[in-house]
Amino acid sequence: MAEWPALDNEVCDRHHGRDHVSAMRMKFFPGTRKDERDPVYIGLVRRFLSILLASFLAGSMSLLVWPSIANAETVFGHSVTIPGENAGKIFTDCVSTGNCVAAGIAGTAKFWSITETAGHLGSVTERALPPGTTELYSTMKPTDSGVEGLSCSSLTHCAVVVGNAVHGVLRNTQLLIFTLNGTSWSNYTEFNNFHHVSSQGAIPSAEVRCWSSQSCTLMGDFHTSPYNTWTLFAATITGTTAGDAQTFPVSQYYTGDDQYEETMACVNGENWCEVAGQIDGITSGTGREVFVGTLSNGVPGTLTVLQPPSGFNAHNQWLTADTLKCASVNNCTLAGSWANAAGNVIHKMSASMVNGTWSADQKVS
Repeated sequence: MAEWPALDNEVCDRHHGRDHVSAMRMKFFPGTRKDERDPVYIGLVRRFLSILLASFLAGSMSLLVWPSIANAETVFGHSVTIPGENAGKIFTDCVSTGNCVAAGIAGTAKFWSITETAGHLGSVTERALPPGTTELYSTMKPTDSGVEGLSCSSLTHCAVVVGNAVHGVLRNTQLLIFTLNGTSWSNYTEFNNFHHVSSQGAIPSAEVRCWSSQSCTLMGDFHTSPYNTWTLFAATITGTTAGDAQTFPVSQYYTGDDQYEETMACVNGENWCEVAGQIDGITSGTGREVFVGTLSNGVPGTLTVLQPPSGFNAHNQWLTADTLKCASVNNCTLAGSWANAAGNVIHKMSASMVNGTWSADQKVS
């Protein structure tokens, strides 16, 4: 009996250790749509036609079966069937080797997750997204829905933040939060606690870090008025409930117009996190520089701009914060990039916080 071949879709890169997958500015980068132009799809069609021809020549065409395509993904080295097919980037977090959690969005407009325990996978868990959830594959950002961050303090405590397109509302995206407590994922809760939202909508983007068995921190940016600027915010998630979005004040050294959150780090067991991102000062005549800020006991501290490296031209170059790691409270290391006007990285740069004081950016290559 001839059968339709199984389809093994995109392979997920396993994420090791405590480094989390960044949101990667989900609202700016295009997604991927799998359709009839996909070369894998075309190859499968050709294989099916060859099976059809062989069946006809063998006189067994009546036995031909066309079962459904298997929506298989490779997660932690295992093949996993995602109901409705995974519709974007798969986020993972590991609390130790072989003990990990993966999450994503299915094409059926559902959040899904799976847990690996001691190297063995459990079953896929699904939770519904709000009615009216729109594009999952679209290249028209920010109209897509998708996971922006996943963090676990243990295999029984995780949080996921999802950017969800609101049907029929132009450029207005809401944040959804799913939490794992014990062995069960919660249904979504909407995070809409933004103040001074622009008339064009908040369009928030965020990532999350869980630093205790009951608490996580949400950090990101949202669209504000006047002047259509972006402002940094933070909120604490306790259990399944998120507090209000608290905005970060800016220092006298702030010269930019927009604040884009790029990376964050929290110290395990401590209600203390550090955030870094990019200040965009295009309209004020300056370039893009890196800012840092501290969240302590749920209270945002003042954002300050790091002194740029020697030779940096603020009018046609920019700095970005790529990764941030904190060994303890007030002691962190930042790694970033230095790009030219064309967007090409010309140097790597770094900075460090020692006992609460940040150094200037340093060119390292």
